[in-house]
Amino acid sequence: EHYSFDRAVICDRESTVDILIANNFHFENNCAVLSIDGYPQGPFETVRAMLKRNPRLQVFALHDATPAGCAMAAKLASDPQWFKDHVAVIDVGLRPNLSRPFRGLFLRSHTPVAAAVGISQKDAQWLSQFALELAVIRPEQILRRLFKAINRANKPDKDDDERDTDIDLDLDIDVETSADSGSVASSGNVQNVVVDPESFAADADDSDGGADSFG
Repeated sequence: EHYSFDRAVICDRESTVDILIANNFHFENNCAVLSIDGYPQGPFETVRAMLKRNPRLQVFALHDATPAGCAMAAKLASDPQWFKDHVAVIDVGLRPNLSRPFRGLFLRSHTPVAAAVGISQKDAQWLSQFALELAVIRPEQILRRLFKAINRANKPDKDDDERDTDIDLDLDIDVETSADSGSVASSGNVQNVVVDPESFAADADDSDGGADSFG
């Protein structure tokens, strides 16, 4: 209970947790891996309490392109049971503007989605018609892209002007960007959410792999 993780990956699916743990991602990266709905059940509350005691924790939100997934980083950053007023949350999941390479693999959706915190009007229009699961990405690439995101978050600080082209730290106003830009569209008052527009936008190469079960 006194152990300190350097980082945490919070997933929207239990199956995503299982992929990461089965391939020792947690061990290789000193990383807690949990789902937002309480999985794995046994150690969940103990591990979450440990995470909240670490003021230097890095949190990564890994999710499908679904309404709940796209809103997950904002929920983690604003929910007192998670990381409200504690640390920033880095969104590295799939979002509508990253969906183009997977055209033909979209799931149909017929549930209207309204713009909300973390979901822009453009996102809402796409999510009202489609969903995209992280399962469209090969497990090897999920591991490599997540490893890339962690390394990217740990790069030395850039100049402010350069940093602003990569991520949006405090999205108090609507940010609308094209699907080609690689940036993430968000809306509403999103505090302490960092958007990584790069790591899950394309395949990672061998240098982004880390030491996982896929070599």
